[in-house]
Amino acid sequence: MTTKNEKHLFEIFDRQIKNIDDAKQFIRNLKRYDLLFHFDDDVFDCLQEKASFELLKVIDSRVNEIYEKKFDWGECECPLGYVLELLKEDDSKVSNEVMFSPKVI
Repeated sequence: MTTKNEKHLFEIFDRQIKNIDDAKQFIRNLKRYDLLFHFDDDVFDCLQEKASFELLKVIDSRVNEIYEKKFDWGECECPLGYVLELLKEDDSKVSNEVMFSPKVI
């Protein structure tokens, strides 16, 4: 049985990847829903505790689709490079929050 949340995730991840913007949105959604993993690793091994087998099949299919399309990732060079950029942005935000937040004594 699929939960309401999982149905929502199916709607998000079951969209065909048509262009680089779709691919980037897919990756941002993986991150947003805490389903980001290293694409060289097996999605089923990495995320079996977080999602159903059916949803993981969809995610796996989309990741394969991204690589098959051979998009131009620019400076990121590849989908994993884009993931690293997203993670760097998060690190930068955390550093700025710590640096500019008032000290608690």
